[in-house]
Amino acid sequence: MAEDIEEIFNGSGGTYGSPKVFVELGRRGWRVSVDTVAKVMAELGLAGRKEGPPTPVTDQAGQAARGPGLRPPGLHRRGARPRLGR
Repeated sequence: MAEDIEEIFNGSGGTYGSPKVFVELGRRGWRVSVDTVAKVMAELGLAGRKEGPPTPVTDQAGQAARGPGLRPPGLHRRGARPRLGR
């Protein structure tokens, strides 16, 4: 199985993580869990790459959020009413 995992990983250009490798192994007839695939990949030193930079968080008007990774006020709980007096 480890040989197939390496073949699939290298065939993807090193971008596939354990979920995609798991799917490809299933297509090849292997019956194994995604956790087992992740464990074998870790033992082999294989880790998929994330593609591209993360998408910035924007408000409803398309404006950049205040600060890195922070949601603008009012978007964290859609439909929730502000709590007053507590």
